[in-house]
Amino acid sequence: RVMPTRTHFFAAGRYDLHHAVNYYGGYRAVGAMLGRSPVPRHCFRQLLPFESLANEISGIIAEGEIEGLSYAAESMRMPTACELVEAGRQDVLLAILHHGGTEAVGQRIGLRSSRRAQGHWRNLQVAAAEMREFLAAREGKYVTKSGAPRMPTHAELLKAGRGDLRYALQVHGSAAVADCLGLPVTSRGRKPSHDEKSTRRRRRRGR
Repeated sequence: RVMPTRTHFFAAGRYDLHHAVNYYGGYRAVGAMLGRSPVPRHCFRQLLPFESLANEISGIIAEGEIEGLSYAAESMRMPTACELVEAGRQDVLLAILHHGGTEAVGQRIGLRSSRRAQGHWRNLQVAAAEMREFLAAREGKYVTKSGAPRMPTHAELLKAGRGDLRYALQVHGSAAVADCLGLPVTSRGRKPSHDEKSTRRRRRRGR
């Protein structure tokens, strides 16, 4: 047996049940109390129509699938790529990437960006994950002469409006983030930053 979703109740006109579920802790909590498992996740391709994706994101927020994310004014925002993966919603993330990434989708459905404070970027793995999402949403844009994917330059990130990712590269060095992603760095004449020089020296000493 599975736990009905918000979409199921709304389709049946049972708004009273939806409000009751929220009163008792949300769909996951009530499902656990009733011994009902979540509805199997959508196939990625079912979410490709933008309206279907928007409805699914709305359901994720309304049903509390991501902790701390709701329609309360102070927490009304797009979920991040990391949050979707942790919630087991890779299907939604793939559909979001198909439509240009979390920022582009958020703008279309009226949810603010999930940009992080500077302290968020001091974790190298987090910075690499955010860079991976940025590149996945722009597949084929940042490539070498041979057509292989590469790291964007600082100037390209600024042009794309991603000063936050540029800050992450300044903190860790482009080489360190590129190593995490298995990508080459293209400087295009830019002098290496102090952080990048330090990273390269550490790498040489470690060989």
